[in-house]
Amino acid sequence: MKKMLILFFCVFPFSNSIAQNIWQELLPPVVNPFSIAVSNTGNQFVEFETNLIRSTDNGQSWELVFPLANRCAFSTSPTGVLYLIDVPLRKSTDEGNTWTTLSMPIPASYCVFEPNPIVTNNNGDVFIQMENYPSRDLYRSTDEGQTWIEVGIDSCKMIDMIFKENICLALFVKPNVGMYLYKSTDNGNSWEMMPPVPSDLYSLLWAKNGTIYGGAYQCGSGCLFVSSDSGMTWQEICGFNPDGIFDIVENQLGHIFLATGYGVYRSTDDGDSWNHYNAGLFHIPTHKLAVDSLGYMFATTGVPEMFYGTINITIPVEILSFSAKQNDNRVHLNWETATELNNLGFEIERRMDNSEWRIIGFKEGKGTTTDRQYYSFVDENISNGKYHYRLKQLDYDGTFEYSNTIELEILNINNFSLEQNYPNPFNPLTTIKYKIPENSFVTIKVYDVLGNEVTTLVNVEKSADSYEVEIDGTGFPSGIYFYKLQAGSFVETKKMVIIK
Repeated sequence: MKKMLILFFCVFPFSNSIAQNIWQELLPPVVNPFSIAVSNTGNQFVEFETNLIRSTDNGQSWELVFPLANRCAFSTSPTGVLYLIDVPLRKSTDEGNTWTTLSMPIPASYCVFEPNPIVTNNNGDVFIQMENYPSRDLYRSTDEGQTWIEVGIDSCKMIDMIFKENICLALFVKPNVGMYLYKSTDNGNSWEMMPPVPSDLYSLLWAKNGTIYGGAYQCGSGCLFVSSDSGMTWQEICGFNPDGIFDIVENQLGHIFLATGYGVYRSTDDGDSWNHYNAGLFHIPTHKLAVDSLGYMFATTGVPEMFYGTINITIPVEILSFSAKQNDNRVHLNWETATELNNLGFEIERRMDNSEWRIIGFKEGKGTTTDRQYYSFVDENISNGKYHYRLKQLDYDGTFEYSNTIELEILNINNFSLEQNYPNPFNPLTTIKYKIPENSFVTIKVYDVLGNEVTTLVNVEKSADSYEVEIDGTGFPSGIYFYKLQAGSFVETKKMVIIK
């Protein structure tokens, strides 16, 4: 048997620097909450004092959806089915408005309520853990609870299950033996024992980037562990003792959250560093976490047991850098984002000293992504002076945020210039760019190979700036032409070709 490889590296958490509250206690008070979940439509469900309640407005108001005979546990399926363990087992396909009673996998048996009695995979298959003393068995249904088959490991207690594509990893505890990680590639029909795992693991998360996070409920031999090879080896994040980790979740931006004995921790950099995320959370430890598609989070706490929700302070786009650099008579703008949420795009705005902001361009965003994105824009209409640039990030719902403002002083645009037309050869359109460093009367004329004037493109007084003019050669025969810029004493001529 292979030995477990544990590599140690230290990441030291630090206190959250956000001054405003992140969390708010939800009213009316939810006393002694036991289970929380968010459906795939975004509704929140909480069980407390043998009542199942629902909120459709991120916890601001609640309604009773089912009176319970006992404390319950429930799970939300990606296919929209809600499963409720109340002995008997029930399901709802309409967000809890009506419930159907299902047959139990084993008659006269009991559900195991800690820590994860019922889970669903990405296909909507449901797994339920039953206790038929002295055994504990795991059952699976692929038809929304109509029929069940046993898929567990030798009467072991299942601690947690996670799924990635066609792979299932499950933590099982063997009585009087210990904890083991098993892998199944056939939906639980058969299991392969994995190398040993850190002791006392209690919660697992398979993140979007492929990393597996494992939290221990007792920190005698470490609290937080990560695996980058699907559970074959584990690394401990040391210097980090949150007094037990009871739940791990990920939001749509790829941020990882831990429910711990010292409240909530968050990582925004794939677990390299961790911050307290406790502002406004006045009761710890934190037991359960849930997150919806809009970025709201929900938490149950202990001592006393209360229910909290986050104030929505999610930043749609996290801009890592924004810079400007002069290149001749152009300014190159570059920016980078760490994550994007519902990002329609960026308006690029510019102003000079003592002038108003104006839009000079737009770059389409990437919607929602947790991958770094790189953007660039070239401002070609510049002259000497001090410029200010900023980005206006637009969300799909019309909300927006401004970036920081950057300044750039443009110097040394002191020469006349006439650029080669582009494209060249062309048919029928091409563009000529030119630069005027001082107020001048400017003419640009086009000549054929015999020196005959064909057309005049510009014949006007111009202030110092960079310009461009378009030529429409629709009425010109194919051949070689020359265009000449004259401004004051400056004269320059270039050749262009029309091919039809």
